Amino acid sequence: MEHWLEKLHVCKIGGLTFGSDESLDPDHAPGRDAIEPWFLALLQAEHCALLLGSGFTIGACDLIKAQAPSMAAEIDPHDTKLKAAIDSEAKRTAALVGRSAPNLEDRLRAAMAAEAGLRIVNDARASKLRASITDALQELISGVLDAERAFAGESTEDLRTAQATLSSFLMSFVRRTPTRDRLHIFTTNYDRLIEHICDFLGIRMMDRFVGAMAPRFRSSRLDIDLHYNPPGIRGEPRVLGGVVKLSKLHGSVDWVRRSDWIERIPLAFGSTAPPNADAVLVFPNSYKDYETAFFPYAELFRDFSASIVRPNSVVVTYGYGFGDDHVNRILSDMLSLPSTHLIIISYDAADGRVAEFVRGQGIEDQISVLKGSYFGDLQNLSSRLLPQPSLAEIWARRARVIRDRRDQSSNGRDDDVT
Repeated sequence: MEHWLEKLHVCKIGGLTFGSDESLDPDHAPGRDAIEPWFLALLQAEHCALLLGSGFTIGACDLIKAQAPSMAAEIDPHDTKLKAAIDSEAKRTAALVGRSAPNLEDRLRAAMAAEAGLRIVNDARASKLRASITDALQELISGVLDAERAFAGESTEDLRTAQATLSSFLMSFVRRTPTRDRLHIFTTNYDRLIEHICDFLGIRMMDRFVGAMAPRFRSSRLDIDLHYNPPGIRGEPRVLGGVVKLSKLHGSVDWVRRSDWIERIPLAFGSTAPPNADAVLVFPNSYKDYETAFFPYAELFRDFSASIVRPNSVVVTYGYGFGDDHVNRILSDMLSLPSTHLIIISYDAADGRVAEFVRGQGIEDQISVLKGSYFGDLQNLSSRLLPQPSLAEIWARRARVIRDRRDQSSNGRDDDVT
């Protein structure tokens, strides 16, 4: 019997399990009435995180008909035997995580391991391989900035629609009750689309970078988002609204390595002058010594684990294809706590990895799934399915006012009768 996860369109929310292999008519598919209350309840959990993968950037670029950054670049060291070995290792590691074909990150891992081995034995091919790795990284960075530039261009109808869609999507998660733990956004993307939308909306972001002129990545972080009433006025410290935490798990195009620290450089959104690829921190770029090989990535993944692996946590993934073991392990650890919940929103089956991950947990009641082109489309998701917590509170107050007036009216009629 075919499992519900193998359907083209899947909606598993609360007690509803819906699956279909046919194209969905919005008038007959599970809509806001079925999905929004479940989302609204889960997003008000004590701890909430949003994990965005490459599907978020791809979906955003589709809104304005722009080219998303490509992860298909080849690494050619101009040595047939060496290239074949790198491609073979990339295919092997890709298969381990369920990818049908290796992407650039798989090739980079294999190439960097090969380069390290060649340098140890003083093989002259190491320099040529390093040059090809740099070229691939430079191509990746240029592609990321090209995609950013499409969102920084002259305002058009498509761009305005895209900004409204992305803003609505993000605000569905940001508008949590301020007294609860801040929304923590995690992303494996290198672009700065999230930062761009946050700037557009006036959302304040907290990350590990401290400083104004040349922000540095710090191992210690303070959640400075409280403000106090003036002296002489009673009241507890107030929590600032419109604040999120942001962690870019695989680095960013504006993170560079200095001698002994990580710095965020002033790189314009969609810049036409890409920085030097060897200095930019995009995972898994190499470093000179063992101590820095895991910095700042170790700190970022420690944040990811500390943020979600705790009771009463909810994580929403969008556009994440479950192709990173280091991320999947932490999600599995989170689900080992009975009070946690995972919501997966995916445009497609990600080569079957979504179903494989869900089945591998053995606790389907802690996982909600929205899969397919209908549920995973950013515009459809934002306009039809996701909740608006601020409006929900207004509607709740409206309902209370109507109820109170009805009660008053009823009491008045009773008094007149007596």
